[in-house]
Amino acid sequence: MLLSAAIFAMLGAAAAAQEAPAVSSAAVQRQAAGIKVTRDKDLVSVDNFPSEALGNLRTLRILLPPGYDGSGEAYPVVYMHDRQNLFSKKTAAHGMEWEADETAGRLIGGKKTRPFIIVGIDNTPARVSEYTQTRDEKSGEGGAAEEYARFLEREVVPYVDGLYRTIPRRQGRAVMGSSLGGLVSLYILATRPQTFSMAGVMSPSLWWGQRSIFGLVERSTIPADAKIWLDMGMRESSEETVPDAIDMERLLQARGLRYGENLLFMLDGPAAHNEAAWARRLHNPLQWFFGPAAGEVVEARGVVSEDKLALNGEPASARFWGRLRFSSGISCDYIPDAVAASPPLLSWKDAKLSVVSGAEPRAVKLTGRFGSRPFSAALRIVKYLSPWTDLALTVALPKGTPAGAEIYIAGSQDELGGWDPGKIKLSPVPGKPLERVFRARFRRGAAVSFKFTRGSWKTVEKDRDGGEVPDHTLVFGEAAMTARVRVARWADAAAAK
Repeated sequence: MLLSAAIFAMLGAAAAAQEAPAVSSAAVQRQAAGIKVTRDKDLVSVDNFPSEALGNLRTLRILLPPGYDGSGEAYPVVYMHDRQNLFSKKTAAHGMEWEADETAGRLIGGKKTRPFIIVGIDNTPARVSEYTQTRDEKSGEGGAAEEYARFLEREVVPYVDGLYRTIPRRQGRAVMGSSLGGLVSLYILATRPQTFSMAGVMSPSLWWGQRSIFGLVERSTIPADAKIWLDMGMRESSEETVPDAIDMERLLQARGLRYGENLLFMLDGPAAHNEAAWARRLHNPLQWFFGPAAGEVVEARGVVSEDKLALNGEPASARFWGRLRFSSGISCDYIPDAVAASPPLLSWKDAKLSVVSGAEPRAVKLTGRFGSRPFSAALRIVKYLSPWTDLALTVALPKGTPAGAEIYIAGSQDELGGWDPGKIKLSPVPGKPLERVFRARFRRGAAVSFKFTRGSWKTVEKDRDGGEVPDHTLVFGEAAMTARVRVARWADAAAAK
């Protein structure tokens, strides 16, 4: 449930200097009574971790930095939600992991950051409720983010601080997650600035509860030394995700966060809403949290979401922003408040370019500024662009595939069966028994994800070792697309040999 405005008023600057509520050693001992702790190299598994605030059990995975045992150093900690997706593709959604351990190792080994600890917190069957601040009227789910935040602040943090050499102050603590995990990370920083000073808010579900997180952030007091990383992929699941993220970026600036010092933002052009996208950009917030300051902007270039606009309205608009690179090596994006178009054939409204009625086909140069640094990009206005892209996809099957087997594609769009494993059958290729072909037409600009089966999820494709395979992904541009994909093996033993 949302905190009242009166409680937020009490949070003030003085609250930022406070620490997490103290938990007695006796309470920690009671909590630890049923916990099972095992360690494999630098990864510690904490099973059966109980929560008084939530009334359930879960697992924690704690990744210690290289050299922890031989050091007397105290380390900062990042608390990350959805632990199942962080370290292993075997437990990750759709077989895609964040590769958080590999990324941390590269950053620390390359001296991009100081050593830090990662605490991965398992989600539970109550994930939707625990990660959302209000109840959804239609589904009846949601609304336990306050209890989850209390669990993190009063149970997980004291447990970790009690066992490991951490920096037991807000300046040494970050919280991070994606999707609903990004939403609850922002909620936790906004409501507990006395405990956390950094938040990685990746692809957040800002739409939840009729965007109630906006009112909460507007009423909150975020300390001047806080750091918030906010991002969104341009190919995510809803048309509202990018405008929502831009609105939140502007609200955070209005609340006093200074771009480049307290706030960094990224629009990841080709990214969909999945773990592979979050893994690809995870290094940026971690480096910013635990490395040196972002520094000065050393490069600024313009980016457009579409390099062509069509007078027939497919597409009629494009987004334009600046990609900034700081002296620290961190990259992020900046949405300009004003854009110059030469020749002046376009209008500017709400971070979106729109074709002016009567515009003629021609090249247009767009220019924006970050401080004293200009950035620009070019696009063309044309009379007509087809809204469709044709796909011809050839699939190579593994040896051992039963003769004459029917092969299916299951994916994220209606053209792919909406993840029904036995709906969309592929066509045989004459003279090639271990090949199938799939042909379809998709809207230009669409991003799709898919896998192959032999009619059910029990026969879904696997990698060479029998592990989960990340979803195949395609993004459709203007030209017709041909692609070829190989299936390594099938899930059932008969075809996996």
